Amino acid sequence: KGELVPDNLLVDVVLAHVVDVEAKTNRWLLDGFPRTVNQAKALDEAFSLDIVVNLDIPHEEIVERLRHRMVHLPSGRSYHRLWSPPKVEGKDDETG
Repeated sequence: KGELVPDNLLVDVVLAHVVDVEAKTNRWLLDGFPRTVNQAKALDEAFSLDIVVNLDIPHEEIVERLRHRMVHLPSGRSYHRLWSPPKVEGKDDETG
């Protein structure tokens, strides 16, 4: 249906994963979470956070960066046409 995942389900999944990672490394970084006030409150209640960084990037800049991004799906390697292009245009550096 294209609906968003409910906050409570998303929070449960993310926090469970962070608990697992923290138990192993005591270090973690979240990118793109939290996105709502309720998610932020749940994160704040569950963990003692050392630092929070919010990057305020203009929409046009995000679109421009994404426009040049390429991903080799089988390997997950990513390239950027301007900053980190493949050695041969249209070919993966390792598998061709």
